[in-house]
Amino acid sequence: MWFLLACGGDAAPWYEARTPCPEGASLHGAPFEGEPRSLDAGFPYRPGGEIWCGRSEHFEDRHGRLTAWYATGQKSSEATYADGQLTALQSWNPLGHLDAELGEDGVFRRIWTHENGTVALTGAYGDDHAPEGPWIEYDTAGKVIGKTVWAEGKPGPLEGDSRLVLFAPDALGLVWGHEDLTLPVTTSTDSPPLAVSLVLTRKQLVVDGVPVLHLDEDGIPLDERRGSMITKLYDRMLEKNRTSMAIDPTREHPEALLQVDAATPWATVVLVLYTSAQAQFGPFHLVGDTGLQWPPRSGVLEGSPVAASVEVRLPTISATPRQVPPPTLSLGENFRVSTGSEARIFEDLASAEAFVATVSATRQIQIAPKSDAPFAEVMAAIDAVRDSHPDVVLVRGDP
Repeated sequence: MWFLLACGGDAAPWYEARTPCPEGASLHGAPFEGEPRSLDAGFPYRPGGEIWCGRSEHFEDRHGRLTAWYATGQKSSEATYADGQLTALQSWNPLGHLDAELGEDGVFRRIWTHENGTVALTGAYGDDHAPEGPWIEYDTAGKVIGKTVWAEGKPGPLEGDSRLVLFAPDALGLVWGHEDLTLPVTTSTDSPPLAVSLVLTRKQLVVDGVPVLHLDEDGIPLDERRGSMITKLYDRMLEKNRTSMAIDPTREHPEALLQVDAATPWATVVLVLYTSAQAQFGPFHLVGDTGLQWPPRSGVLEGSPVAASVEVRLPTISATPRQVPPPTLSLGENFRVSTGSEARIFEDLASAEAFVATVSATRQIQIAPKSDAPFAEVMAAIDAVRDSHPDVVLVRGDP
C-alpha cells in the first residue's frame, strides 16, 4: 500500500504512534537527533539517522515503514517494506528536491533537478533496470528540450535538441576525472556495456582496477613485450577470460571495454587490442566522451560526464574469401579509401565519409590508422563511418 504522504502541520511522526509497525515487527534504529550540519561541512550525502520497522535488525527482515535523514537534518527517504521487499519509496537530495520514487504501479522513476529546484531530467526504469518508457529533459523554465521513449534497452527517435535522453544514466562506473586520462570525443549514443575494463592512461595500463604495467615515453616498454604481445597483459586477460566464461559459458568470447587517453598513439593501442584478442577477447567497446553532463543529483555537487562507446573488432581469418571485399579507410596525412575496384584520396574526413557512404555492397569497413595517429583521430573516423558501415574492423595500418 502506498502511504508515503508527508504529514502536515504539527502532526506527530509515524514512529511515535502507539502502534507504528505491522504485527510481528518493531522499531529499530533512531531518528535524526543533534545539531544539523551545514551542506558544506563534509560530503552532503552523509547519513544522519534512520528508523524502520522490522522483525529483526537485519535488512532482509524489514517490514513496515522507514524514514532516513542526512546529517543536515534534511529527510533523505521515506520507504515501505513488506517481508523484506521494497514496495514504495520517495527520496530527496540534500536540498530537499525529490530525486527518486517507487510508486504503487511498481515503476521506479528518477528525477534530476536544476539548481533552482525545477526538474531537469526524469525517466523510469523497467524490471531489467534499464530505462523504459518516456524520458524527458527540461530547461530551467520547465520547457521540454529533449524527449524519447525507451523500449527493450534502446532509445527511440529524439524529439527536441538535447541528446541527453538518448543515454542510459548510471549504466556503468567508469574511470573519469583521472589526471592522466582524457577520453576522446564521440558522437555515439550507445551506453558502455558491462565488460572487462581496460584503462590505458598516459602513464599506466589497468585491468579491472588493478595496474598491470607502467608506460615509458615510447608507450609499452620493450621488456614487457614479446613481439606484438604484452606478456603481463596477456596473462591477466587469460585469467579474466576463464573467469568470464565460467560466469557465462553461453558466450563465444568475453567482451572488453577500453578507455584510452585521446593522445595515445595507435601503435600503443593496437598492442593492447592484439594482446587481448590473443586471450580470446572480442568484440571491443571503445569509450568516448559525449560532451554532455548529467544534472547534479544533489544540487550542490557538479554533474557527471556522459560516456558512450563504439563496438569494433579485429580482423579474423576466414576459410571462405569474401566475394565483395570491404572498403578500407587509411588514416595518415590524408584519408585514403580503397575498394575492390579503386582507391581515392581525400584531404578531409568529411569527404572520405561521404564517399564511403556510397559503397553499399557491404556493411563492413576496415580502418587502418597510421602508427602515430592519436587515438582521438581513430575514434573520429569510427564515428564518421558507423552509420553506413556499422561492422568496423581495426587493422594495423602503415608504420
